[in-house]
Amino acid sequence: MGITSPYPRENIIAGNYILADPYYSGVELEREISKKQEIRNAAIMPIVFTSGLGIKQGGSNEQEEYFGEMVYGLSQTPQVWIDHQVTEQNECLVLTWDAVQDIFPAGVLDEMFAAYISLLEVLSTEQEAWNRESNSLVQIPNMENRELANSVNGKIPDETLISLVEKSMKENPERIAIINNERKLSYGELERYSTGIGHILQRENVERNSLVAIVMEKGWEQIVAAISILKAGAAYLPIDPSFPEERVHLLLKNASVKVVLTQEKVNREVNWPEDTTIICVDGVDVESIDTTDFESIATGNDLAYVIYTSGSTGMPKGVMIEHRAAVNTIIDVNERFAVGKDDKCIALSNLNFDLSVYDIFGLLIAGGTVVIPDAKQVKEPQHWLEIMQENKITVWNSVPAFMQMFMEFLSTKPDTKLPLRVVIMSGDWIPMELPEMIKMHSESVRMISMGGATEASIWSNYYEVESVKDGWTSIPYGKPLTNQKFYVLDQEMNDCPNWVAGRLFIAGEGLARGYWKDRKRTEERFINHPVTHERLYYTGDLGRYWPDGNIEFLGREDTQVKVRGHRIELGEAENVLLTHELIKSAVVVVEEDKSGLAAAVVLNEDSDCCDNKNVEKILHEYLGKKLPEYMVPGKILVMEQLPLSVNGKVDRKALRKILGGYQGQISEEKKKEAPQGELEVKIAAIWERVLGTKEISRDDDFFMCGGDSLKAVKIISELNATEGLPNDLAIQTLFALPTVALLAEQIEKLVSLLDVEENTEYEEGVL
Repeated sequence: MGITSPYPRENIIAGNYILADPYYSGVELEREISKKQEIRNAAIMPIVFTSGLGIKQGGSNEQEEYFGEMVYGLSQTPQVWIDHQVTEQNECLVLTWDAVQDIFPAGVLDEMFAAYISLLEVLSTEQEAWNRESNSLVQIPNMENRELANSVNGKIPDETLISLVEKSMKENPERIAIINNERKLSYGELERYSTGIGHILQRENVERNSLVAIVMEKGWEQIVAAISILKAGAAYLPIDPSFPEERVHLLLKNASVKVVLTQEKVNREVNWPEDTTIICVDGVDVESIDTTDFESIATGNDLAYVIYTSGSTGMPKGVMIEHRAAVNTIIDVNERFAVGKDDKCIALSNLNFDLSVYDIFGLLIAGGTVVIPDAKQVKEPQHWLEIMQENKITVWNSVPAFMQMFMEFLSTKPDTKLPLRVVIMSGDWIPMELPEMIKMHSESVRMISMGGATEASIWSNYYEVESVKDGWTSIPYGKPLTNQKFYVLDQEMNDCPNWVAGRLFIAGEGLARGYWKDRKRTEERFINHPVTHERLYYTGDLGRYWPDGNIEFLGREDTQVKVRGHRIELGEAENVLLTHELIKSAVVVVEEDKSGLAAAVVLNEDSDCCDNKNVEKILHEYLGKKLPEYMVPGKILVMEQLPLSVNGKVDRKALRKILGGYQGQISEEKKKEAPQGELEVKIAAIWERVLGTKEISRDDDFFMCGGDSLKAVKIISELNATEGLPNDLAIQTLFALPTVALLAEQIEKLVSLLDVEENTEYEEGVL
């Protein structure tokens, strides 16, 4: 059996020499390792083997008279988690585990010991076991519930996303399919639009399995574009128009895109690559198009969409999803949660985030209605509430952070009742208190925690949250969806026993075809199971199975970092912060210069401590007692809410920049400088009004002044509505430039560019 040591090689070598000295004790060795690695308050050697072989206990009158008969034993060694003792007694081998029971989940010690005894019995009775080519001889007990959870199989419809939507179009031509602030589209209108534009795409020689890009702001045109592309037999590639031009061009080139569907307002703002055909969906006169000879040609094995995700090499990865895989997930979710014609969903997610696939196709396949927020208010909870109440929204699907923002907004409106029937949250940790907050506004709602990966067709597992049980540290990840499987495997690709952490792999019908034009990374992440030979996707996540067949999610495997030579799991520092009574949520990042750690925390609402300097001091003292010095964040910033990315997840990159500019309240405060110039005064006045504070200086940090995502939306909305200023500032601008001075400088640059463009257009008109 292979054994992996947690200690550096030089420590093992030193330990071997030390142990060769019979007068050098194990305790002394621990002390030496502790000094070298600066480890305090932790188990240096959590597992200890104590051999008493050759020292008989019992079996002779002389020994029994001296020691008496052993009936009970106990060892008390605080720096050890498990002390495994082997002794001889009455001609028998006695195996004893003394363990710190409180640090192990209930039942796990019994399962571990049973597996160990089973291994010894095999080795003692089967000679061939000693020569067996296996990385693990341990037989894993109690696999029945896991195997049952992975055996939920169902018939996969011989359909495509487009064929199922076309059925809804034919069955419900008068029902409303899409609602946004500009217009409403019935299923019949959606059919005419998508057929007309699909016909144009076929005339442009768009082929099956080729990609057509959708570069649009939120609007009805996005859905029409996606349906049209699928009708033409191609796959759609969503690209955010707010991306820098260089990134847009990079994605279009990598995806070999020849045709782009967009909106007229976006078309005026984007410089497209040469030899690219641009079609503005909102400018097409579909009534004038003859579609009598048009037919959809997609099959279940054809590509439906490609979504690019960030890549560790710097080049984004294009995840290729086929119709059959997406249909499997959507049909399962619709049937499982009874989504039908009377349901309406608010489409919060960006089109280039795969939760949008369910927003669109889940509801349209069911014959329901997709309600689209205004593009400029997509992060504004007040706008969400208006949409929900006006349209009677029954289905919510988003990352947990959006729902948390919504619930915090509603905390000032405790009597507000929501028509929600199903709430689906995925893509990040669900705060433990969030389910109860939702129930306050919608008593009969079904709350579903879902997980998976873009590479596995939206979702692969689910857990219905009926209540949050005592002792939970997180909402369970749950069990696999129909025709999908989850494996928790160790480094040698063996199944991990219950409660043992391992790497999460997904198998089944939801798996992507791979990465677009990237065979190397496809082969790295999509592999075959060594025993079953199933195709697996390695998620990069860690988890463990519970005895009941549910999976507990444990975070990313790649959160391990290295600071000053020490390997650190950021989650460990975060979890210690979360144990303090002041802390509601916490994120730890590595300083940009890799010199140390920095943290951002959100305080509990009932906390009496609001002075950042005091909080920082309190937490430094607290962490210093629980973590080695190199794991204690050098600075800790108190925020009302953590910054979010466009997908609603905590934006660690933005947070790192924020913390990079934060000197720490413990350091000497800088002299404040008043805003300068008319624009800075205007911005400071808006900040003071929204943040509820006075005397904002030109260098005050937005987040240090109590800013958060919700307040950022309000500030940017006011700036966009201010006469003489650009009306399209992004929230990300405030995250990247979080002071009055920096924000004013950027706005002045944009105003200058607008002036130049207007003057240029005027001169051309005169000529």
